[in-house]
Amino acid sequence: MAETESVGKKIWIGTATGVLVILITSSLIPWLRENVLLPFVRALCRWGAAIGNHLTSSATIPLWLLWILIGLSGIVLLRIASFILHSKGNAAIQPSAQRLNWHSFTELVYEGIRWVWQYDSSGRVTEIAPLCPICAYQLDLRHDARPYDLQAITIFWCDHCKKVKGQLDGEYEGIRIRVHKEINRLYQTGEWENIVRRQMAARK
Repeated sequence: MAETESVGKKIWIGTATGVLVILITSSLIPWLRENVLLPFVRALCRWGAAIGNHLTSSATIPLWLLWILIGLSGIVLLRIASFILHSKGNAAIQPSAQRLNWHSFTELVYEGIRWVWQYDSSGRVTEIAPLCPICAYQLDLRHDARPYDLQAITIFWCDHCKKVKGQLDGEYEGIRIRVHKEINRLYQTGEWENIVRRQMAARK
């Protein structure tokens, strides 16, 4: 019996609470609409209208002030254009003006043969080798002599192309020394930089 009364009491409290919430909500929503929402919307509309009127309104300024503003605007635009052109000019000049490392000079076409080499730890040229200028295959050496004076000649044969790529007077060691001297000459005159730049441009 007591349990039945407790359940009935809970139902009555829940019903009363629901009715009270409905009454409060039905009276509070119109109050919020009239006193909070609508005033906010009206204030927002007035603020937007004031900004629009300010932006579309015309103002009278002295003619001399107008010309000063025009002149300052022109100066600013010219400075911006000059800065852009100067930046583009530097970007175009920079690759060619870039200082190259001497050790990037590692190949040379001399007497129709492509010569490549390396540098040791002290910076001296070492391991000079002849390559085919067409396929980059390392050339084989054949020693012979001219028939009319029996002077030694060195024949450079490409086993990949199956062709003779060059025939130079002298023993190979003497030819290698001449190549070494040419490398030193190009370094002393600074011509090596132009050679390296052309090689870099050809690889792009």
